[in-house]
Amino acid sequence: MANVRHKGTSHKPGSFYSTLSMTLVLFLLGAFAVFILNTDDLLKSFKETLDLVIELKTDATRDSARQFMRKLESEPCIKPGSSSFVSKEEGFSFLKKQMGQDAKAPSIDNPLFDVIKFNLVADCLQKDSLAKLKQLIKSNPIINEVYFPEELVGGIAVHLQQAGKLFLILSMIFIIIAIVIIHNTVKLALYANRFTIKTMEMVGASKSTIKRPFLLSAVGIGLWAGLWSSILLIGVLMYLSQAFPDFIAFTDTLRLIWILSGMIITGVILSTIITWIVINRYIGRKIETLY
Repeated sequence: MANVRHKGTSHKPGSFYSTLSMTLVLFLLGAFAVFILNTDDLLKSFKETLDLVIELKTDATRDSARQFMRKLESEPCIKPGSSSFVSKEEGFSFLKKQMGQDAKAPSIDNPLFDVIKFNLVADCLQKDSLAKLKQLIKSNPIINEVYFPEELVGGIAVHLQQAGKLFLILSMIFIIIAIVIIHNTVKLALYANRFTIKTMEMVGASKSTIKRPFLLSAVGIGLWAGLWSSILLIGVLMYLSQAFPDFIAFTDTLRLIWILSGMIITGVILSTIITWIVINRYIGRKIETLY
C-alpha cells in the first residue's frame, strides 16, 4: 500500500506546470489588488507633485517676494516645504538650455517674470478650494498671475479609473484562461496516475485515503505558487519604487502583507478545489473506461 501511495504522488512534471500556471495567476491577482488599493494614494501623490506657479510683477522686490512666501507657507492648503523662488534669470537660463540655444547666438531680451512655485495638499485640489486660494493670492499687490493645471488633475483621475476597468477586464480574461490551463494540467497529471488510483480502490482503500496524497500535493503546489508569486510581486514593486520614486506601494506595509497572504491562501484553495474536482472523476469509474 505504501508503494502505491508513493506512485500516486509521482507527477513532478505536472506539478511543475501547475505551479507555474498558478504562480502567473496569483501574480496577476496580486498586481491587480495593489493597483486598486493604491489608486487613491497614487492620485494623491501625483496631485501633490504638481506645481502651482505664481508670477510676480516686474516691480516686485526680492524681499517682498520672500515675505509673501513666508505668509503663503502658513496657509493650511500649502504642502510644507514645497515653496521655492525662481528668478527670471534662472528661468531664462533654463529655457535657453531646453531650446539648445548657442551661447554665441545674438542675445534677446528676457521675457520671463520672477515666479514662486509650490505644491498643494491633495485635499485642497478642489474647485472651491482652488478658487479661494487663487483669489487670496491675487489680492496681494505684487502678484501678476497664478497658474495651475486643473484640467490635468481631473484628466488623470479619469484615466486611472479607465485603466483600472481595463486592467480588471484583462485580468478576468487571463484568470479564466489560466484556470482552464491549471485544470487541464492537473487533469493530465492525475490521468497519468489513473491506474494507481484504481489499484488503490481495488485493494480496499477508502476515498479519503486515495485523495489524501493528491490533495496534499495540491496544497504544496498552492503554497509554492503563492510564495513564488509573492516574491515576483515584491520584486516588481521594488523595481517600480526605484524607477518611479513617487510610486508608493510600500508605504502601507500591513496592506501589502494582507495582499501577499491572500495570494498564498488563494493558491492553496484554488489548487485544492481543482484537484478535488478532477480526482472525483476517476474514483468509482469502471476500469475499461480508463483506457
